[in-house]
Amino acid sequence: MTVQVISARPCDQSDVSRSPYWRLDCSAKASGRARRLVRECLQKWDLDELIDSALLVTSELVTNAVVHAASPAGMGLSLRLDAGAAGDCRVWILVRDHGVVNALPPSASPTSRCQDLFVCSGRGLALVEHLAEAWGDITDAGGHTVWACLGRAC
Repeated sequence: MTVQVISARPCDQSDVSRSPYWRLDCSAKASGRARRLVRECLQKWDLDELIDSALLVTSELVTNAVVHAASPAGMGLSLRLDAGAAGDCRVWILVRDHGVVNALPPSASPTSRCQDLFVCSGRGLALVEHLAEAWGDITDAGGHTVWACLGRAC
């Protein structure tokens, strides 16, 4: 799945705030700012039960972009609220960097698991995998996007 084909059918078609986008610097403050933005947005959407998971996922995706991509042009954070036909809502969290390297550690994949309990890093994407219904990444000429999808009944 690529980011370009992710459905962005908002629950309320007239509300363009259902797909916000923010620019973030690649700095130590990026994850904190991203968490604040995501929390505020999910509260506006009345999706409080997704906040804890969304904040953890957001923090991991943004931190990976800061640490592994170090994009001088910064990164983009976007959320998309998608209403499914079955009465469910999905929140897509997308982090796009403009670095020249893949923002995922080489061992990361949508099915990766951290086996070594004494490693100081590398568990974040296993948490993303556990919390998200789906997650993945795509690299193209313009950069690298990592996305995760969280859902609940509307």
